[in-house]
Amino acid sequence: MQQNAPDVAAVLAAENQRSAQRRRVTLIALVAVVLAAGGGWWWWTAGAATRSAQTYLTEAAAPADISVIVVATGTLEPTGEADVSSTLAGTIATVHVDANDKVSKGQVLARLAMGDLDARLAGAIAMVSSQEANLLVADTNRADAEAVLTRTQALSSGQSVSVRELELAASAAKRAQAQHAVAEAQLRAARADLQAVRNDYDKACICAPIDGVVLEANVNPGQAIITSAGLGQALFVLAEDLHRLSLEVDIDEADIGSVQQGDTASFAVETWPDRVFAGTIRKILFAPNIVDGVVSYRAELDVDNADMLLRPGMTATADIVVDNLDDVLSIPNAALRFSPEVAAGGSLMGGMMPTSSVVSQSGERSVWLLRDGAPVEVKVTVGLTDGQRSAVSGDAIKAGDQVVVGTVAR
Repeated sequence: MQQNAPDVAAVLAAENQRSAQRRRVTLIALVAVVLAAGGGWWWWTAGAATRSAQTYLTEAAAPADISVIVVATGTLEPTGEADVSSTLAGTIATVHVDANDKVSKGQVLARLAMGDLDARLAGAIAMVSSQEANLLVADTNRADAEAVLTRTQALSSGQSVSVRELELAASAAKRAQAQHAVAEAQLRAARADLQAVRNDYDKACICAPIDGVVLEANVNPGQAIITSAGLGQALFVLAEDLHRLSLEVDIDEADIGSVQQGDTASFAVETWPDRVFAGTIRKILFAPNIVDGVVSYRAELDVDNADMLLRPGMTATADIVVDNLDDVLSIPNAALRFSPEVAAGGSLMGGMMPTSSVVSQSGERSVWLLRDGAPVEVKVTVGLTDGQRSAVSGDAIKAGDQVVVGTVAR
């Protein structure tokens, strides 16, 4: 029992030593936290003066032209285009034009082989002659029958002929009249057939329906046109005078209400990136174009292509001017979004939150003018904007006033 006593004392001494070490570590940690908090507070208070010292960025209120623009994309097309095909089966005998050739209305573009048509035309002419002869015979027979009937009727008054003879004469006259009517109908049918053959004969000449330029020539001599698909195939594609083109653009449904017939536009094409071309809206279609749930409306613009730099099919991006003000007092839109920081004494979080100017019910907005180095709030009425600058009016602002658009910490 005496030997165990020193062991108990050693254990107690060791436990006391560990407790003292834990207290020292805890104390050191508390001191570190206090020092860190104090350092942070010193850093914040020491930098507050620096943060509060700011340089105001300004721009002058100045006259400018303000235009509201609607952007639309589309392609250039001829003002008039015609697909020329053959409506008659046959074989192409000759081709008289090629792509890029200028043609006039009625000019021969190509011809079909005429062998079968010549034979059909000769047969139709002969049939008309035959039916004309038949009609002449029928006319003579009718005249004879009517003469016999007249004589028989005259003799019947004196009872020189029987009733039977009178009936036979009347029947013969009616048959002659019927045969004459048949001959007339057959002649009309023959003449109609002749006209149809002549029409086909004319169709053997594939001619230009308009004045213009050949955009495509998809036919060669010897080419056979015998199927329904071949009859509908465009052999030539003609465009009217390419000195005037049509720009067809799709306008988003959100913008279509502001676009009107007669609005002017400027556009560019990839071929001439450094040039700007002009156009005027000729027509706005009511029919919607719906693609993947997006609704747009087609507008057609007249384009002057006197220098022939533009070609059908080119893609264009157009800026359509839907409203415009010339030489009006304007300010940058950034000035409408600026507001000074929360006044001294405000909450820290309040100073960190973004702020913006407020639109009052009267339509006025607050902007800040730099006067004597400090921003001064004034009210202005905001008008048309082009996305970069806005027209403003009011007694509190004039040309040359420095409008605050932002700050830079010093």
